Amino acid sequence: NPDNWPDGPYARNCPDEKTEYTVGEFNCSCVGISKFQAVCGGEKTLADVPDEDYFDACELTDLMGVKAIEMLEKANKGGKKPVKVEEKKPANQAETVKAEVASYTLRDKPLGEGVWGTVYHGSRLNAAGEEEQVAIKKLDKTDKEGKEKQDASTQLAEMEKECRLNQFAHELSKPSMSSLGCARVPRVHSYTGGTAIMQFVQGDKLEKYIRGPGYDENPKRLRSIEDVAFAAHLRSVCHVVVQKICKLLLLGRDSEFSHRDLNDGNVMIDVKDTARDAVVKDPEDIDVWMIDFGKSMALIDGEQVTAGMKGAYQYNPTTDVVRMLMNIQCSYIRAYYEYAKEKEVPQGEVRDFLLEYMPFRAPMEKFVEHVKEIAPKDPDWAAIKETKPKEWPKPELDFLELARTTPLELLRHYYMSPHQLAELMPEKILESLR
Repeated sequence: NPDNWPDGPYARNCPDEKTEYTVGEFNCSCVGISKFQAVCGGEKTLADVPDEDYFDACELTDLMGVKAIEMLEKANKGGKKPVKVEEKKPANQAETVKAEVASYTLRDKPLGEGVWGTVYHGSRLNAAGEEEQVAIKKLDKTDKEGKEKQDASTQLAEMEKECRLNQFAHELSKPSMSSLGCARVPRVHSYTGGTAIMQFVQGDKLEKYIRGPGYDENPKRLRSIEDVAFAAHLRSVCHVVVQKICKLLLLGRDSEFSHRDLNDGNVMIDVKDTARDAVVKDPEDIDVWMIDFGKSMALIDGEQVTAGMKGAYQYNPTTDVVRMLMNIQCSYIRAYYEYAKEKEVPQGEVRDFLLEYMPFRAPMEKFVEHVKEIAPKDPDWAAIKETKPKEWPKPELDFLELARTTPLELLRHYYMSPHQLAELMPEKILESLR
């Protein structure tokens, strides 16, 4: 109310035309930061804030936190040192990241390393003051030999596009996570100068789940063709994963969204304990996450955004499906054939086992026939036969041999071709899984 209102500033008898409004920041939870609308009771939570607004707000609050610490340290000079909360000491290679991302705590060893950077496991305090786990993706300024990288500006630009595409895919999946049962995409909390703070995903990579928990151990603990119960479980897991992935791809069709590096290493799954070692009948027993958008493409607000791979790659709704199915089968073959080699089991027995239990045999057999038919007729593929004869589809090629040899050059050319096989459309794969 106006200062001169007779009944005081809080009386409710002041009409709207005389009420004065003031824009405030941090005055109370009902005002909050611009774009970062507070949620006061009811069924709504911070999850209802649009991700773009949440992203902008996190950058603001992170900056405010840094400045607040600077002010406290400045005011504290000459006095007692502030009490520090004891933190778990991170791995040595993470010290630089910890210094640059002061509002986050790093945990354990890195989750993974790539050509450009490293992903760390960390934690932070969320808006509710609760500790939550995060993944911290940080561009490396030097290579493994300690030499400074020359293409830092290119890396920054590519990572910014990757975060934008990641966030686009997250928005794409949000309304359908529960209602349509599609794959989920982790949220990008913030991105600043080569450091992305992202939602941490629980579970295992699908690749590891297929190959076995001991695949990377020495000696390896491999899958056994004698465990047919688990083989049936594994096939049902792959069916659910591909089902949810296809639903997400269909949601992105109008935006020509394509992951372009979709394989079982870029899919995370979390299988409920009650569904382990049994045929999965309820898709909700498995959480499926699509990750790593460093080679993706999509139309975002009318702009073609493309990260990673260069060249004449065009949108083709079947390419992600082909790559996903082929990599699943490749992991099957590596796991079970290595078991056969170690245990001296005849390869014919392994082949019979895979023909019965390996998923997606029918669509991949169609793909092999498709490639054999179109490759000789397509002039853009002619160079493969001359320069890389091993990549050329042989007459005796079948779907098992295709997955075993993994002719990536063949796939790359398929990505650039206009050819589309109806049986490999996401909707057709969904229809076959029903």
